[in-house]
Amino acid sequence: MRENATLPQMVFTDDTGFDCYISQVYKIKPATKELILFDGNDYRLKPGERILCKLGFALELEEGYYIDVVPKSGLSLWSGITIVNSPGLVDNGYRGELAAIVLNTDTRAYILRVEEKICQMKIMRKFKVDHVEVVDELSDTKRGDGGFGSTGTK
Repeated sequence: MRENATLPQMVFTDDTGFDCYISQVYKIKPATKELILFDGNDYRLKPGERILCKLGFALELEEGYYIDVVPKSGLSLWSGITIVNSPGLVDNGYRGELAAIVLNTDTRAYILRVEEKICQMKIMRKFKVDHVEVVDELSDTKRGDGGFGSTGTK
């Protein structure tokens, strides 16, 4: 665990996700696939900008579990801050520091502060599926192959 890191926390006993906190901010240079550590506590995330927020901890889960890293709903609604690959999947065998890929979808800049909440971590049970089978046809359902808005908006 990093020196300035805050352990993930559940605010209410019936919460599903643990709040996770920014430990370090890395700027992304996509052309060179470099991560550049931001040396400071307040990072101004520009509209459309994507960064990596390290969360300051690593963990080991019991066999049969994995983690989903998901956005904080309030940050998404009020500030347009989201997790790009939501949910960010952390496999059971991963042993490195957890991080979140953060994107500003708003038209205004947003100040990210080290030690503030940035995302949630959900610990999920994995169901074992040991193969994929090829079939000639699928069973019929009322929905069929309708997707991407096929149920309408009202």
